Amino acid sequence: MHARRCAGPPRTAIHSLMEKRGGGINLACKSYGTTRCDCRLLRTIKSIRFGNGVGIMKRRVLRCSLYGWIGLLAFSGSCFGADSVSAEVGTGTRTKMVRLGAQWGWTSQWWRSNGTHIGGYWDLSIAHWRGTRFQNVPGQTQHINTLGITPVFRLQNDSLRGLYAEAGIGAHILSALYDNNGKRLSTRFQFGDHIGVGYVFADGLDLALKIQHFSNGGIKKPNNGVNFAIVRVSYPF
Repeated sequence: MHARRCAGPPRTAIHSLMEKRGGGINLACKSYGTTRCDCRLLRTIKSIRFGNGVGIMKRRVLRCSLYGWIGLLAFSGSCFGADSVSAEVGTGTRTKMVRLGAQWGWTSQWWRSNGTHIGGYWDLSIAHWRGTRFQNVPGQTQHINTLGITPVFRLQNDSLRGLYAEAGIGAHILSALYDNNGKRLSTRFQFGDHIGVGYVFADGLDLALKIQHFSNGGIKKPNNGVNFAIVRVSYPF
């Protein structure tokens, strides 16, 4: 896709002056006979600010990408017959996480005994991490979006109600390299393994507590790892 070039006067007809002011760069333009297209372009350039402006732009990009992933997850859940959806909130060392997911249950059952069995499900998730000590600088924040897929094994009652225990290990892609509170991950690809316990109520509402660890499995160093304690709620369709 190629950007359309707008017509304008010869280069000699536009005089641009760059002035450094404070923490940013202001672009002032003295135009002689410039077209409307040129003026829109120059106003756009002039509106760009650095310093705090860059932070605002980054947050907007991150917010838009997260909204896009939420839309993709919702589309996947509705179009591909997901069995349930979930929401999670997690906390780690100077890092917070929120996550949405869709689950597809397995029909296979293993180790059936005394009214229990091992089953499982696929979990497709999107998440947002917010670190509050980016590059180990107090007050500096880092925002990361993640996309993950995890096969989860669950020891549960045959009725699929009541107490259960589960464990899983999946693959996750991060939007940026994690660097917070002195801990760093040198790859965007990460394994995410977790263990958890929960309870499914009679209406299908599922509440769980999980501990999750992220690392790249030693693919590349540094690989300090990131840990979260997570509360999860899910509900079937």
